[in-house]
Amino acid sequence: MEKITPTEFYSRIQDKEDSKVTLDEDLYFEESSVKKLIDLFRDTEPTDMILVGELDGNGYTIHNISSQLFKEVSSNGVIKNLTVRTNNELKKSTLCEINTGRIENVTVEAPLLLESSGGGLVSQNKGTIEDCMFKSESVAESEFADHIEHEFGGISAVNMGKIRNCTVQGNFKDFDHIGGITGKNYRVINSCRFSNGRIESQAVGGIVSENSGELKDCTISESVLRGVTVGGICG
Repeated sequence: MEKITPTEFYSRIQDKEDSKVTLDEDLYFEESSVKKLIDLFRDTEPTDMILVGELDGNGYTIHNISSQLFKEVSSNGVIKNLTVRTNNELKKSTLCEINTGRIENVTVEAPLLLESSGGGLVSQNKGTIEDCMFKSESVAESEFADHIEHEFGGISAVNMGKIRNCTVQGNFKDFDHIGGITGKNYRVINSCRFSNGRIESQAVGGIVSENSGELKDCTISESVLRGVTVGGICG
């Protein structure tokens, strides 16, 4: 077990396309460094939090995060073979706001109390997400959320890329649109599953709340869906 400050973690993720970080043990973000993370990264330019290289979890876990890992995963960026686990309520999607790269074999277990649209892994997916899992006992909209239309999805709020072979389990409520996998889909979702969960919202879909793309071989099981408009697969 290695205790690490967020600043130490980010110093390992070089802002270079050929950079690669491979974990060789679990990482535990220290409680005392939470404010430092916010001070150093929340108020900096977005490029300071863009992953352009590769983060290979190598089967290990990052524990105790209290903030989104990256602002963006670039078209050359990769996150793989990683578990992220925390009991801290996150205000934004766990991994990043925008993914235009590749996220594969990643498991996220985290409670979310979002202040805007978001997803269990990312807010907007424009790249590829596959073989991933999101689990959460509680996802809800914060009382401080702005008064515009919000979407939530277990993987992404909005999908404009590809999501394949992903599994979501959890209890989600509030928002205007909630889908077990994504709130709004404009591209491709294949072989995904929502199970052992509960969704309550205005517009609810077991896989997608609103669909303008391709859905194939997706399933929902042992779940409760409640809303003004409800669909087992698509709302």
